[in-house]
Amino acid sequence: MITNNIELVVDALKQGDCVGLPTETVYGLGANAFNKKAVEKIFSIKGRPKKNPLILHTHSLKEVKKLVKSISPIAHNLANFYWPGPLTILLNKSELVSDLITAGSSKVAIRIPNHPLFLEVLKSVDFPIAAPSANPYQRISPTSAQQVDEYFGDQLPYILEGGKADCGLESTIVGIEKNTILIYRQGGITIESLKKIHPNVEIVQSEKSTVVTSGMDLKHYAPQTKLLIVENINYFKKQNPHLNVGILDFKEIDNRLIAKDFYQKLYDLDKQNFDVIVTKKFKDKGIGKALNDKLNRASTK
Repeated sequence: MITNNIELVVDALKQGDCVGLPTETVYGLGANAFNKKAVEKIFSIKGRPKKNPLILHTHSLKEVKKLVKSISPIAHNLANFYWPGPLTILLNKSELVSDLITAGSSKVAIRIPNHPLFLEVLKSVDFPIAAPSANPYQRISPTSAQQVDEYFGDQLPYILEGGKADCGLESTIVGIEKNTILIYRQGGITIESLKKIHPNVEIVQSEKSTVVTSGMDLKHYAPQTKLLIVENINYFKKQNPHLNVGILDFKEIDNRLIAKDFYQKLYDLDKQNFDVIVTKKFKDKGIGKALNDKLNRASTK
């Protein structure tokens, strides 16, 4: 049920339920990170394998410090600059964080979100909230409460209405190794932005790496309709007149504005029974890099 009543959502979390929560990135499927049964519900409802770690959310750096062993100077700089916001940082976990959250890893992915309603929820509970995106495993991420409701319906007691997600893409996930920031998942914070904070930044290539955090599956964010990336959409249509073709394109030029509508437009096209959805890649810089990464994971190889 979609609701504006934060108290109902907070009570459900305290009772060990999973709920839909708005964030500035995409909507999340949240539960008490200290309640094993509640966390297991996340995996069950999403159909998500337990080898895929979850992200923890809390409301202050003081709370973050309870969940990790230490915060390096580079991580501190990132936290001070980007939090609250769409950056997730991998840090060495404290004993408070279960292996179920981290899939057995010694590192936990954690962030302070920048959505006023989610922050209010976090300040109303005495536990961090584990919250992956509120979609079935590998499906299109939701950017509205209505989308979450269409995915899960009565499986969730409440979905907190928080409006359309402002960023529209997942948080960027980074780790720090030696003197380098490693980007494990591209998202709302760009590599160009990170390089202004610290000069040494690299993108980890998922196909050459084991899954150490969310969003690294080679197939992800995918519609049920076949999605193809093509060089020329009109040429593809002419070569395939027998196909009912849906086109994923955008009138906006600014990739930040495109990102806000990206998942919703793909989701809407997926419901229209096309034989195939076609699209072109974005300019591969800034947020366009993250959009292209999402396309690559969502498309049919």
